[in-house]
Amino acid sequence: MKCMKLYPNDTVALATQELKKGDTVEINNETIVLLDDIPSAHKIALQDFDEGEGIRKYDNIIGYASRPIKKGEWVHEHNEAIGLGKSKEYTYDFDPQTTIIPGSSDETFMGYLRSDGSAGIRNYLAVIPTVFCANGPLEHLSEMAKEKYPMADNFDGIFPLTHPYGCSQTGYDLELTCKILSGVIQNANFGAVLIVSLGCEITDPVELKKYMGAYDESRIKILSLQNCEDEFETGMALIDQLMEKVLSDRRQPLSFDKLHIAMNCGGSDGYSGITANTLLGTLCDTMVKKGATMNMTEVPEMMGAEHLLMNRAINEDVFHDIVDLIHNYEDYFAKYGEKASDNPTQGNKAGGIDHAGGKVSGMYTKRRTLRDHRSSQIRRSGYEKRVYSRQRSGQ
Repeated sequence: MKCMKLYPNDTVALATQELKKGDTVEINNETIVLLDDIPSAHKIALQDFDEGEGIRKYDNIIGYASRPIKKGEWVHEHNEAIGLGKSKEYTYDFDPQTTIIPGSSDETFMGYLRSDGSAGIRNYLAVIPTVFCANGPLEHLSEMAKEKYPMADNFDGIFPLTHPYGCSQTGYDLELTCKILSGVIQNANFGAVLIVSLGCEITDPVELKKYMGAYDESRIKILSLQNCEDEFETGMALIDQLMEKVLSDRRQPLSFDKLHIAMNCGGSDGYSGITANTLLGTLCDTMVKKGATMNMTEVPEMMGAEHLLMNRAINEDVFHDIVDLIHNYEDYFAKYGEKASDNPTQGNKAGGIDHAGGKVSGMYTKRRTLRDHRSSQIRRSGYEKRVYSRQRSGQ
């Protein structure tokens, strides 16, 4: 098999091997003569395209012809454009018939139930600094703790988590750092946490506690380096107290509504959308039906197929929040003369991904039911038709 048409409505095919100009391929009992050399994992035009006409792959519009394209041509960044830009508009079109709705299940997983009702699948003791100045002592203290407390069946080890923040920050920058740190500190995979403070930082424990809210002081303790005579002796004494709690933890059967699974970004090429990402998409749909929560982040990985994400928003308020998120992200790049769509790397492009639309559409198969069932005959001057703008945010 020289190429694959992934969905019935697709207007490009995926080359499964390196093909040469003049070769022929068979798609739906039609013979197509190739007009260009086509690298493996790259796209072949299955029809003629007018300039501005939508190009469909994964049953979604992934881009627009930047010039007329003939059937059999290689479709890549030289003749395809992504439909991103400040004029972008959207329509909220939630379809409960094609969207996976969170469900429930009698099935369970073995996890660690935390006092706040959350659950983890790991049981670490985390050592986290409030400021990067504490990274050095923290790492040495963590090594001491690792020697004393090896991993066990119910203990996944000492987890030092250094970072480069916490000094000379103000305003929203400071607020965001504190929110992130407080969220990480209270991660359900941590049976206990030792917070290591230098003592003079802007993100000191007093500031951090404003964002943490109520917490279990028997499982989260604070070491202030400037307020003790021997930070390693004091630190190990605090770790000893925390480890008494951690080593008492045991896994228990828990319902799937307490399970959170995060999906990470890996290397992407033209095959990702039909291999690993499709497998993850099936897992995602299956787990959501059972009541679990699936997390996928990275705003750059939304650009180009974000309308699919928006149409899974549970209501219009959430939809508008996502629209504002995308527009604000584009504005941030534009402020510095860059384009948010310039996401694919040289390796992505060599592997058949020409721009963010193609990359993201393949990535979105991690959420397998995300499909755009609108006609492929979408055109506009400048390469896209949309119907919702920024009136809500006033931009």
